[in-house]
Amino acid sequence: EMQERLSVHNAATMLGIANEMGSQNLKNVSLNFITQNEERMRAVQETPAFDALDRELVAEVSEVFFHPLGRRRRRRAGPGGDPEREFPDGHDWSRLSGAQLRRACAERGLPTGGSRGGLVGRLRACEEAPAELP
Repeated sequence: EMQERLSVHNAATMLGIANEMGSQNLKNVSLNFITQNEERMRAVQETPAFDALDRELVAEVSEVFFHPLGRRRRRRAGPGGDPEREFPDGHDWSRLSGAQLRRACAERGLPTGGSRGGLVGRLRACEEAPAELP
């Protein structure tokens, strides 16, 4: 339903709102709409709303355009039947680029927006969470 309401004129605004609200689903819908093809991406980039997006979100749009999830290499199942992660738990998150941190968050189902520090914190918290459960 939301996809039907997206247009070149409101897509960047919706992306920004989704990012601020922490709505990963709406963010993904907006990112997929914006990056559907080069013509649409260029048109969205020329809107004032795109200029208002923060640097990290603009980088994420570029990353999704150049490396769409559907085209990424599928991971083989690991020993537990879970897919092997590009960035396994225990990784030194502080050494990764913003793009790599966003991919690590995405493969764990975590929100992918925010600063490098926020992404690192999110990944560290995700690793620590199971140990805190009774």
